[in-house]
Amino acid sequence: MLERTWPLLLDVCVACIGLACFYAVVRIAHFWFGHAQPDVVISLSPRALPRYAFYSIVRMGLAYLLSLFFAVAYGYTAAYSRRLEALMIAGLDILHLSRC
Repeated sequence: MLERTWPLLLDVCVACIGLACFYAVVRIAHFWFGHAQPDVVISLSPRALPRYAFYSIVRMGLAYLLSLFFAVAYGYTAAYSRRLEALMIAGLDILHLSRC
Protein backbone atom coordinates (compact mmCIF):
# COMPACT_ATOMS: atom_id res chain seq x y z
CA MET A 1 0.00 0.00 0.00
CA LEU A 2 2.82 2.41 0.88
CA GLU A 3 4.59 1.72 -2.42
CA ARG A 4 1.55 2.79 -4.45
CA THR A 5 0.72 5.90 -2.46
CA TRP A 6 4.25 7.31 -2.42
CA PRO A 7 4.31 8.34 -6.13
CA LEU A 8 0.82 9.82 -5.74
CA LEU A 9 1.99 11.87 -2.77
CA LEU A 10 4.99 13.12 -4.73
CA ASP A 11 2.75 14.02 -7.67
CA VAL A 12 0.44 15.99 -5.39
CA CYS A 13 3.42 17.84 -3.86
CA VAL A 14 4.80 18.71 -7.30
CA ALA A 15 1.36 19.86 -8.43
CA CYS A 16 1.01 22.09 -5.35
CA ILE A 17 4.45 23.60 -5.97
CA GLY A 18 3.51 24.22 -9.61
CA LEU A 19 0.25 25.91 -8.61
CA ALA A 20 2.07 28.03 -6.03
CA CYS A 21 4.58 29.16 -8.66
CA PHE A 22 1.77 29.97 -11.09
CA TYR A 23 -0.04 31.96 -8.40
CA ALA A 24 3.18 33.84 -7.60
CA VAL A 25 3.64 34.78 -11.26
CA VAL A 26 0.03 35.98 -11.48
CA ARG A 27 0.38 38.08 -8.31
CA ILE A 28 3.64 39.62 -9.51
CA ALA A 29 2.08 40.41 -12.88
CA HIS A 30 -0.89 41.98 -11.11
CA PHE A 31 1.50 44.10 -9.05
CA TRP A 32 3.48 45.28 -12.07
CA PHE A 33 0.53 45.95 -14.36
CA GLY A 34 -1.95 47.15 -11.75
CA HIS A 35 -2.61 50.66 -10.54
CA ALA A 36 0.16 52.48 -8.72
CA GLN A 37 -0.17 52.44 -4.97
CA PRO A 38 0.42 55.68 -3.06
CA ASP A 39 3.49 55.88 -0.86
CA VAL A 40 3.10 55.40 2.85
CA VAL A 41 2.97 58.72 4.64
CA ILE A 42 5.35 58.77 7.59
CA SER A 43 4.79 61.46 10.16
CA LEU A 44 7.94 63.32 11.17
CA SER A 45 6.41 64.97 14.21
CA PRO A 46 7.87 64.13 17.65
CA ARG A 47 4.37 63.14 18.82
CA ALA A 48 4.45 60.12 16.46
CA LEU A 49 7.73 58.76 17.88
CA PRO A 50 6.19 56.76 20.80
CA ARG A 51 3.72 55.09 18.43
CA TYR A 52 6.49 54.10 16.02
CA ALA A 53 8.62 52.85 18.93
CA PHE A 54 5.67 50.77 20.14
CA TYR A 55 5.22 49.27 16.67
CA SER A 56 8.92 48.36 16.57
CA ILE A 57 8.84 46.72 19.99
CA VAL A 58 5.73 44.72 19.11
CA ARG A 59 7.29 43.65 15.81
CA MET A 60 10.49 42.53 17.57
CA GLY A 61 8.51 40.66 20.21
CA LEU A 62 6.43 38.84 17.64
CA ALA A 63 9.54 37.93 15.65
CA TYR A 64 11.18 36.60 18.81
CA LEU A 65 8.15 34.51 19.77
CA LEU A 66 7.83 33.11 16.26
CA SER A 67 11.53 32.23 16.22
CA LEU A 68 11.30 30.62 19.65
CA PHE A 69 8.23 28.58 18.70
CA PHE A 70 9.89 27.38 15.48
CA ALA A 71 13.14 26.45 17.26
CA VAL A 72 11.37 24.48 20.00
CA ALA A 73 9.04 22.68 17.57
CA TYR A 74 11.88 21.90 15.12
CA GLY A 75 14.17 20.68 17.90
CA TYR A 76 11.45 18.57 19.50
CA THR A 77 10.57 16.96 16.18
CA ALA A 78 14.22 16.30 15.34
CA ALA A 79 14.89 14.83 18.79
CA TYR A 80 11.94 12.46 18.92
CA SER A 81 11.60 11.33 15.31
CA ARG A 82 14.38 8.96 14.24
CA ARG A 83 13.32 8.98 10.60
CA LEU A 84 13.17 12.78 10.31
CA GLU A 85 16.21 13.57 12.44
CA ALA A 86 18.86 13.08 9.75
CA LEU A 87 16.82 14.90 7.12
CA MET A 88 15.97 17.83 9.38
CA ILE A 89 19.51 18.32 10.70
CA ALA A 90 20.97 18.07 7.18
CA GLY A 91 18.39 20.53 5.86
CA LEU A 92 19.17 22.94 8.69
CA ASP A 93 22.89 22.71 7.91
CA ILE A 94 22.27 23.35 4.21
CA LEU A 95 20.03 26.34 4.93
CA HIS A 96 22.54 27.70 7.43
CA LEU A 97 25.41 27.45 4.94
CA SER A 98 23.39 29.10 2.18
CA ARG A 99 23.14 32.29 4.25
CA CYS A 100 26.91 32.70 4.51
